[in-house]
Amino acid sequence: MKTTEQIKEAIEQRTGLKLDSKSRRRELTYCRAVYFKLCRENTEHSLSEISKTLGMSHCNVIYSLRNTFPLIMECEEKYSTMYKILKSPSLIEDVQEKYIRLKENYEALLKSTEAPDDAELVDIIRQIPDAQIDVAKIRINAMVQMLKTY
Repeated sequence: MKTTEQIKEAIEQRTGLKLDSKSRRRELTYCRAVYFKLCRENTEHSLSEISKTLGMSHCNVIYSLRNTFPLIMECEEKYSTMYKILKSPSLIEDVQEKYIRLKENYEALLKSTEAPDDAELVDIIRQIPDAQIDVAKIRINAMVQMLKTY
């Protein structure tokens, strides 16, 4: 059983919208309708309790469930698809788990590709007199080529 907060976060992450905004823009109205439907199906909260999570009246929930949500399912593919995906609790958990694993893999990859600590080598190079830089470049290139053959 999902909580209203988990459902809200899932929709907000997916759309980038804040559901508790006072705006009546169409995309927000549709997202709220999906939210109300998912809350009704996945929680045991009353309509009044669901509406209070967004600072609204229970009348908004009733209207949304009776009028807006059926319209979404019939005419708005983007929001009906979002509802179908979020409807399955296991899918939400799977996506969250995959995100966590991907983030961990990404961080491990970043660590593995970090440049080695070459501060000591940089300090040695900085000690070379300016007049000898050209000679040092030639010798360092020769040493690199020699080390590559080993």
